Amino acid sequence: MTLRQLTSHWKIILVAVLIAIIATMFFASYYPWLAMLIGLAMLSGGIAYAAWPPISEKIASLRSTVCPPLQIRLYVGAPIVVYGLVLLAIAQSQIRAGWRTADIHAEIAREIENANSALERERVDEALKICSQLDSKADVDEKSKITAVRARAQAIETAHRTKAANNKVIQLVSDGQIHVIKRELDDAQSSLEAALSVPMASEFEPATKLANQIVAARTKVAGDLLGGGELAKAKVQAQLAVGVSRATETAEAKQLLTDICNREVAQLVVSARESLAKKNRDEAATTLERALAIREATETEEAQKMFAGIRDAREAEANAKVATLMAEAQQSLDGKSFADALKTLNAALAIPHSTQGVQVTAAIQSAQRQQLAEKDRAIALAKAEETRRAAAAERAQKDQAAAETARKAEEEYEQNGLVMLRKTLKGKQDEITGTVVNRRNRELRYAQISFKLFDESGAQVGTALANINGLEAGGKWNFKATTFLQKYSTFKIHELTGF
Repeated sequence: MTLRQLTSHWKIILVAVLIAIIATMFFASYYPWLAMLIGLAMLSGGIAYAAWPPISEKIASLRSTVCPPLQIRLYVGAPIVVYGLVLLAIAQSQIRAGWRTADIHAEIAREIENANSALERERVDEALKICSQLDSKADVDEKSKITAVRARAQAIETAHRTKAANNKVIQLVSDGQIHVIKRELDDAQSSLEAALSVPMASEFEPATKLANQIVAARTKVAGDLLGGGELAKAKVQAQLAVGVSRATETAEAKQLLTDICNREVAQLVVSARESLAKKNRDEAATTLERALAIREATETEEAQKMFAGIRDAREAEANAKVATLMAEAQQSLDGKSFADALKTLNAALAIPHSTQGVQVTAAIQSAQRQQLAEKDRAIALAKAEETRRAAAAERAQKDQAAAETARKAEEEYEQNGLVMLRKTLKGKQDEITGTVVNRRNRELRYAQISFKLFDESGAQVGTALANINGLEAGGKWNFKATTFLQKYSTFKIHELTGF
């Protein structure tokens, strides 16, 4: 094979070399020590092939005129040497990287151990700082260990905070107990509420003891005030005692509050009786409502009975007023005075304490329906009257038109706008005279009127005729129709024309 033949296939050789390099990189990544041995073997073999004398002599015995031995050694040995050098370089790089990775893992293990040691000394901040520094270096297994360290640090920190919160609760409770001793109960309760609101605290037994002490102190104060006749102040203190948060010993305070409330109810009942004696029933009802609104009281039977009696009396009185107004409203309805009836019924509905609201509402609705029905009837009657009047006017107009037509027929003879006035018609032996009016809206060039003549037996004996030229619109024509001296007894119009 000649040098020219080898160089003509350079593309294939280049692709083969690239594939070999890529395969070598993958191989050296997973088996770096084996790759280093193979690289050394290839390097040694290539150099020996190209330069070792025995081999050179062997190749010299194969001298060929086509390709000299030196060229064969170079073309074959040089790529092997280069490939071996590349494999050695990659293998060495991977081995060093492995050494560095091992060093890093060892360092991370030491740091994790340092973090745990810091937690043993309860130095949480130091341990968390170490964990933050290791986040970017650790692999998956090491990150799980770092997470465990963080969880442990969080637990220790939570325990510290809980301990501090419990100490704060104890301190606040101690302050509250001092206030109780000094009878500063409001300040003591403020300390209790502050202790109960401390975040992350878990031990509230001291707060419960303080709450019971406050309840006992307020109960005693309430009892002293009640003994001194100060009922209102005693009730306030008893209510405060019952409402102390987290207290467990409130039975005595509750009983005292009940006794105070029962006394208050009794006083209000006495006050209500006095109001009734003065005929002030509304004031008595208001007082009894106050008594019945006291939830803590248990002895309210008398107040309930009195209030029920007042309620029944007020309802009876209100119902009587409603009945009177409803009777007045019915009279207004009978008289078709719907507005007055509705006004009266609305007044009845506004009467307080009545139990007849449903009946009054029904009566109002009935009155409204009657009012609407009456309005509809009035509208119907008005329409009927209007119809009757329209019919009468139409009849009158028709009668007037008929009368006018009869009058015209009696007084006038009309043919297409030419009218002969009958009252002007006179008959003589030699002529017949009268007046014709042109009621057309234009001038007539020619107009003519003719009459038939009859003797005493009714037989026609002749005609009479008259005409005119240029009869103006609205103009009158006093005609004279000649009879040609024909003897006649009666006559009648025959024709009236014009154009």
